[in-house]
Amino acid sequence: MRNFFGIRITVSSLLLFMIATVNCFAQLAESHAEGEHESHGRHHAALFLGATARFETDDTDFSLGLDYESRLLPRLGIGLLGEVTFAEDEVFIVGVPILLHPTDKLVLGVAPGFEITDEISEAEHTQTEKETETNFVLRLISSYEFELQPFTFAPVVSLDIVDGETSLVYGISFGKGF
Repeated sequence: MRNFFGIRITVSSLLLFMIATVNCFAQLAESHAEGEHESHGRHHAALFLGATARFETDDTDFSLGLDYESRLLPRLGIGLLGEVTFAEDEVFIVGVPILLHPTDKLVLGVAPGFEITDEISEAEHTQTEKETETNFVLRLISSYEFELQPFTFAPVVSLDIVDGETSLVYGISFGKGF
């Protein structure tokens, strides 16, 4: 069991929540799909430039990422994301975002995934050892897309919840639909 904001959550209850959320998003997307069109295509790929601020340590580090989205419905998409934070110990995040587009520009989503941390420690006699730690991450995503045909750019603000710790990820995403 994981403890998020003082709430104990099992993996099965988290999966049930995610399935119910996707079902609600799909129903909402279908109800609003009639008469609307996608402005930048069914697929979208983007480069993210930003920062990650860890609340527990007061550290803020540069983050670089790539993401891809495929629209299942006009208002619902699923994708892949990969991001690296260049901290003292490099942090890699991989996830599968489920994205809702309530308006043409606003994007809200949830991305379950993994955070992989490469910790470098100095052992006896000045040897360095590299240790890898992997944790479940839940990313809550919000962005607002602007179009400069054929490209998009969007301010992005996300919240990462990892092993009871919270980080704020913010920056700009530059993308292209196809």
